[in-house]
Amino acid sequence: MRAPEYVRWQSAGDHKFPIPYRIEISKIGSSKKRVVYTFDRYEKTSLKLLGFLLRDYDHIFSDNLYSYRSSIGSRDAVKRLHHLECLEKMFVLKTDIHDYFV
Repeated sequence: MRAPEYVRWQSAGDHKFPIPYRIEISKIGSSKKRVVYTFDRYEKTSLKLLGFLLRDYDHIFSDNLYSYRSSIGSRDAVKRLHHLECLEKMFVLKTDIHDYFV
């Protein structure tokens, strides 16, 4: 989408983002590729603006929300986990369901 088209899209009130497109990135030290989904630069700019505007509402967000925050981020989430006394009793299940949809 070119800049004039993007401006028309925004001013028309149709603020639905398109489906992100797929990019494959080579992994370091491996022949495997990592799949990443992204938007084009105009949608990325809109998302950055949205993140900036959401900072005004930082005070009403839950303490467990780490995205779109001006004062805390993912490092704070990890620090919070390290300070949990019952951490050794907690479990995490990590799965990769990518191959199930071939």
